[in-house]
This record gives sequence, structure tokens and C-alpha cells, in this order.
Amino acid sequence: MYIVIRTQLYLTEEQHRRLKGRAAAAGRTLSDEVRTAVDQHLYGDDQDREAARVRRRAFAERMRARPGWVREETGEAYVERIRAAGARRLDELEGQWHGP
Repeated sequence: MYIVIRTQLYLTEEQHRRLKGRAAAAGRTLSDEVRTAVDQHLYGDDQDREAARVRRRAFAERMRARPGWVREETGEAYVERIRAAGARRLDELEGQWHGP
């Protein structure tokens, strides 16, 4: 089984721009580009690198098969979507507290 762990990292503007450009050119996600770069750094021999590539590809295929799992949105759009959901939930709770 291939398990991923969600993490946050900080990139320079140039690193982000270049990774995003490479991902777009290859039709891949930014996350996949980051995992590829990490694998290239960690795995020295071709056999280990190939095994990691196979695991990544299998994971990506499973995620694409899940409706709504992979979102192609900017960080700004993500934050706005989360804020809007939070505001809607707050309105619901306030309505329950104060009544109609």
C-alpha cells in the first residue's frame, strides 16, 4: 500500500514558479513534481528510483479515480473556498442559537 502524508513546505517564488511550470508542461500536479524531486534526491540508484516512480504513479491513478479528490485550484481559491464554507457554517450555528 502506498500512503502519503500531507505536509506543508516553504518554497521561494522562483522554486514555486519553476516547479509549477514543469508540472504544467508535463500535465502533472505540483505535488507530483515535488515528490519526484524528493525521490531524485533520496534515491541514488535507478532501481530504487523506478520503484518510487511506480508507487507515485499508482497513487496518482487511485486519487484521480476518486471524484472531487484532486482539485486544480490556486492557493488563493482554496483559502476563499474554505473561508466561505466556514462563514456558511457560522451562519447556520448562529441561526440555531438565535432561532429564525
